[in-house]
Amino acid sequence: MIQSYQKGVNPLPSRLFIPHILLPEPNRKAFLMEACQYTPPNSSDGNVALVHHARCLADYLALLMPFLKELHQPNGPDFWVISNLPIDLQLPAAPTDGKRPFSKETWVSELTLLAIANAALLEPMSYQQERGDALVHEIAPHSAHAQAPYSLSSAPLGLHTDKSFLKRPYRPEVLVLLALNNASRTPTLIAPLVSALPLLRRFSPASLDILQSPVFRIPTPYSFNQSNGKVIYSEPRPLIMPSPHGKWEIAANLSTVRPINRDARIALAMLCSALEQVAQPIVLAPGMMLVFNNHRCVHGRTAIQGSRWLQRLYGRSSLAAIRRATGARADQFIFDVRGLILA
Repeated sequence: MIQSYQKGVNPLPSRLFIPHILLPEPNRKAFLMEACQYTPPNSSDGNVALVHHARCLADYLALLMPFLKELHQPNGPDFWVISNLPIDLQLPAAPTDGKRPFSKETWVSELTLLAIANAALLEPMSYQQERGDALVHEIAPHSAHAQAPYSLSSAPLGLHTDKSFLKRPYRPEVLVLLALNNASRTPTLIAPLVSALPLLRRFSPASLDILQSPVFRIPTPYSFNQSNGKVIYSEPRPLIMPSPHGKWEIAANLSTVRPINRDARIALAMLCSALEQVAQPIVLAPGMMLVFNNHRCVHGRTAIQGSRWLQRLYGRSSLAAIRRATGARADQFIFDVRGLILA
């Protein structure tokens, strides 16, 4: 069955290699048939039930596991594009309020996201202040935030890692983006740090030392500031650093980072230039997914002109540190970020 995958096929023209996996059609149909039958419980433990049901469907995506596990490996790929994934047979119009439409009657796409996370050996997670109790996030232009620096806007979204203001144990390790509708053909941009480092070493070797120094401050994201408008900045931090396993990592929203001196501003500009040069545009069609390491890649997108609806899931290999910091139960997946910002 491994031969059924098209590993390494680039679905779109690109300057660099895009690792691509095609889910075999029998697996897609079997998953879809069972996922269409799911009915959420009439209780407050909907996320727990959804996660449990996704794990019951894991066998249909088991062939993906060897590939997805590589996202955690020091020498593994930093992202995968997966196509021919099951999504709902009938979908309403894309939401304009950031919430799951009541008229979305089936839960196929949500189960697909959670089953992929399970195949990647991840626990799903979210933050209460961002999307309330929603574990899977709707990513479509919000009528009230059209020009905000935010995943729910239609404006261009600069290169960034998600939740970079949090310390490493509390940030998502992996992001999973699944397309339900992309009639606008808006590309998602993905830029692995490892691809940008040779450019930095060639054109500005001094910038590498500065980028590893604690001379940058990271603000809380717009998605967490809507209630009272207050922005909190981190202590001075580096933007790039070697991981415990030796591979380079990055934590930054490049458009909002605050350098604390002139050298830091120059180094930040060099980093932005290098990442923009290696950023890959990927147009996700319905049933296509981008899954990537949030510690090793930055991502963004161009402006949205037309209809576009993705769903997003955050994942970590372990939620133990987050649960300790927030006092959450072992079956909780949504966390109060206030227990993490100053932890």
